[in-house]
Amino acid sequence: MPDPRFFETLGPVSVSDLALAGGAELADPTLGERL
Repeated sequence: MPDPRFFETLGPVSVSDLALAGGAELADPTLGERL
């Protein structure tokens, strides 16, 4: 669990959100809404 003194809690993040943040492309975009 992240320490709230150092890290902001973002809540559930989808696979597509993580890929977008990292400049990646999902091999199967239909799985992008997984948490």
